[in-house]
Amino acid sequence: MKSKTTSYISKYPRRIRVILMLLIIAICCITLWYEFGGEPNFKKDTYYELITGIAFTTITVFIISIFNWMIGTKEIHELQREYTLSNIMDLLIGNTPGNNNIINELYTIEATNKILRNIATSISDVIREDLDYKVYIYEDANGDVEMNQNICYKRHFKLPPDSPDECYLNLGFAFNTESLNKLFEENIYFFREEITDVNLIQKLTEAVDKRDTKAISKLIKLKITIILNNEQEQSIPTECLEVDPICLDDVIIGFVVRTKVKYEDKKEGMRSYCCRITFTIPAPEHRRFYCIFADPSIGSTRFAFQVSPKVVKDINDIDFVEIITRAGNGTAHIKRVSEYVREFRTKDAILPKSAIIAFW
Repeated sequence: MKSKTTSYISKYPRRIRVILMLLIIAICCITLWYEFGGEPNFKKDTYYELITGIAFTTITVFIISIFNWMIGTKEIHELQREYTLSNIMDLLIGNTPGNNNIINELYTIEATNKILRNIATSISDVIREDLDYKVYIYEDANGDVEMNQNICYKRHFKLPPDSPDECYLNLGFAFNTESLNKLFEENIYFFREEITDVNLIQKLTEAVDKRDTKAISKLIKLKITIILNNEQEQSIPTECLEVDPICLDDVIIGFVVRTKVKYEDKKEGMRSYCCRITFTIPAPEHRRFYCIFADPSIGSTRFAFQVSPKVVKDINDIDFVEIITRAGNGTAHIKRVSEYVREFRTKDAILPKSAIIAFW
């Protein structure tokens, strides 16, 4: 808390403040000399206190200056690095006043997409095509906030030489962030998700331990359908599902649901299948949702985020952090399509590790 004298003085210009402070010091010195100047050893004690005070003040100021210099230099370097990286990314993705990016300046849109598709094919064993991702946050009859997810895309993948003809769709569910990160170490998964609700984790752990796919499917309302060439969807029965636990020190920290699917042979040594999955779990308590692009995405990408009016009164209260490679332009790609739905769309190729983050 500032004293009244300091606050009063701070109102004046700098030069006047200095004069006032010197005047106050002079008055204090005169008063001290007038009242105690006749006492024995007054001069000696005064000089001793004055010199000691100046010495300690000088040392303190020196140490503080060194400390501030070290911290300030580190902060300046970090800010410069962040600023440089930010400028580079803005130039690449087109987050500039003219909404132009380096790639588009050199190539047409068609050539750009072809280049990025070739890059994705050459650097990755897995590519997603025509991703359609819907998330719905709502309140159920019991007043619990649930999160329904609906994901559909065509998955292209490479297999090592002499691989078996069998093809599996793998879904990974983690019970904590550590096990989720473990799932990201492999690109065999059609989809990965973290479950945070303690009660649901306990029930799922018991079902996984028994390899009870029927109970697991019921607990998370899991449905898997294969999309055929004629775009008809064929549901996969629960009996065709397999489940394996993910363990750490004999403790179940997640599980994998898999099922055998038919595939097509494609050019560039890739195979492919198209699938849709839907499931429902409790919405995370931290009220955040992450859509992470772990694999390159080509074709049309659509991400829709819908929220019930019982959960959020105004869709405009939802904040999005868009970190999409090649999308850029701030949140230009996220639009309000109805009263309680916001949507992201792009036909640009998206390279990993990109993401969309929603806060509600």
